[in-house]
Parts: sequence; structure tokens; C-alpha cells
Amino acid sequence: FGYVFKADKGRAVAKEMNKLLGQAKGRIEENVISNLAVRAMSKAFYSTDNIGHYGLAFPYYTHFTSPIRRYPDMMVHRLLARYLEGGKSADRDTFEKLCVHASEREVIAAEAERASIKYKMVEFMQDKIGQFFDGHISGMSDWGMYVELDETHIEGMVRCGKWRTTSTSSTRTATRS
Repeated sequence: FGYVFKADKGRAVAKEMNKLLGQAKGRIEENVISNLAVRAMSKAFYSTDNIGHYGLAFPYYTHFTSPIRRYPDMMVHRLLARYLEGGKSADRDTFEKLCVHASEREVIAAEAERASIKYKMVEFMQDKIGQFFDGHISGMSDWGMYVELDETHIEGMVRCGKWRTTSTSSTRTATRS
């Protein structure tokens, strides 16, 4: 697509990411670029260790009131209230176990969300079999290619049998065998 992304440290990463997404906005490849950007980021997880926030380049970070993070938010609120009242430090091992549990549940919730979205996409497309749509290739695998429809952003696989592929650092070429 001709985009350049200069990965650097700290705030520069967030600025470069916003610049890239801004350049792609409104173009046919916007969704592909956005999806690739999200996939390139490491998955967030809960921990008692302070690792800051990579994308925001903050050395210290916590969060509040995210609708998908209710229990972790409650833990933070309760700990802050405890400390403001002069309470002693919480047991780190107990909270680390709670963080691991919350991270695991968040992964399960994300998988359920993806499955429900796929289900609704199939349901929506069910009466459209045999129709033609404009789309673009959003990915490739050994089994075929993923095509995303331009109008609805629904993605599906077009099975193409066996592929013979060659790859370089910037391209992947596939031919049917």
C-alpha cells in the first residue's frame, strides 16, 4: 500500500500509529491496516507488576471504569480506598492470582465476542449465496485467501486448494498447485 511506519520507543510509536491510521482513513485498505496494527500490538494483561503503558509511553499506569473490565476496576477502587484510609498493603500473591484470573476471563470473553460476530455475519449472508460483491484480499493461508467485503467489512475464506508459496520480507507470492 506504500505506507511507512517507523517503530521507535515511547510516544513516537503512538504518534506513528496514529499517523499511519490517519493516512489510511477512508481508503479501501483502511480496515486491513487497522487490523494489522491491532494484531501487531502485544495483548494487554493484568498484573501486580507496574510495567507502565507502552503505547502511551507512561512509566506508571492504571485504568478505571472500562465497561469490559468491571472486576479489575473494582479491585483498583477498593485498593485505592484502602490506602486512602491508611490501610496496609494488600497481599501481592492474592492480587496476582486475581489478575491472572481476570486476564484469562478477558481472553475467553474476547473469543466469545468473535464467535458471536462470526455467527451474525453468517446469518446476515445466508440469503445472499450466489450474489456478487466487491471485496479485497485481507489475508492468505495455505488453504485459501481471506476476502473482506468492501461495503459490510464481512470477511470470509475463499478456499483455493493447495498453494505453493514463496516469501520475502515484504511479499508473499502464492500460486495454486
